[in-house]
Amino acid sequence: MKRSPLMPSHHEKVEKIELFFDLVFVFTFIQLTLKLEHHLSVHAFLEVLVLMSLIWYIFEGYIWLTNTTKLTRRNHQIFMTLGMIGFMLISVAIPKAYDQDGFIFGLGFLVIVAVHSTLFLLHSNEDTKKAMLAIVPYNVSFSIIILVASLFEGDVRLVVWGIVAIVAVLGPLVQKNRGQFEVSSWHFLERHYLILVIALGETIASTGRAAIDEDLTSDVVLTMILALMLTVLLWYSYVKDDEARENRFKDMHTDKRDQTAKAGFYWSHLSMFLGIILLAVVKITIVHDPMQTLDLAHRITLYVAIVLFGYGVIYFNRLFFKVSWKRLVVLAVLLVIPLIAPYLPAIILLLVIALIYFIAMIAPLPFLKTKQKET
Repeated sequence: MKRSPLMPSHHEKVEKIELFFDLVFVFTFIQLTLKLEHHLSVHAFLEVLVLMSLIWYIFEGYIWLTNTTKLTRRNHQIFMTLGMIGFMLISVAIPKAYDQDGFIFGLGFLVIVAVHSTLFLLHSNEDTKKAMLAIVPYNVSFSIIILVASLFEGDVRLVVWGIVAIVAVLGPLVQKNRGQFEVSSWHFLERHYLILVIALGETIASTGRAAIDEDLTSDVVLTMILALMLTVLLWYSYVKDDEARENRFKDMHTDKRDQTAKAGFYWSHLSMFLGIILLAVVKITIVHDPMQTLDLAHRITLYVAIVLFGYGVIYFNRLFFKVSWKRLVVLAVLLVIPLIAPYLPAIILLLVIALIYFIAMIAPLPFLKTKQKET
């Protein structure tokens, strides 16, 4: 029997192996955070941006894999072992990916793409296979280019990998579909929710690790509490409309659901992930010395982190609701206040940032109210 366009597709359940697989992916967050923590600069941020774009692109492909194909238990095990090996290679290579470990990064990316393409083509229905056949040659080409570029030194890798990242993430938006991906709404939303929660959890862990080397004085403990509060606010702004979001995503026509998944999920979550990484860098610095006044580089980093996360949340919600961009404007404007207050102690700055985020992104202010889209 032909499936109705409005009927949710198969594989609604998130498998335990997928959650285990996420843990290796999140190791990249630790590595990217450490890379920026040790070298906080515009150039280092560009390097992290390119790496995160590439890593999230292919990890998103694995979300599509488990969402739109039927994998047996045996194939899940293959997916776990080989895919995790690829992501482990990528993760351990991150600190020196633009130096002597670039080839390891490229090799890991090639392994991930090979496993992803093979499983997709072997375990998809005919319509999904047609859609995937249009993507596989590009993914394989990307991985080969990344591997070859790793043989060059200097900024060649940054430029080439950056171009690959741009082409990779823009491709699905302009490429004409030959087939149709049938996105399972609940599974797709849940997978993104879980990986974001794990990423936020990593910022809590990184803050805790920073406190290990410090005496647990009252200001350090209070900083830990404020850092946790801010993380909770970020989390809540993302999940507060999750039930309504799930219903709207499920009720979309198959074509609309496919395009929404392609157009919005990657960009919104990439923005949030970058915000999480930048925020972790600043929180670690604050925990080491809560009463310091942050230098301009760290204040700008904190500003960009919160704006990126706020932008990602609003962009994501606008796929389903009439969310006003006024929230982002209010957030960006109010954040200027602590940015231009160089003598504000870091611990107070963290409190002010948390209050601003609550007011701009969560508080039920009438002129910022979220509305349901008309169907």
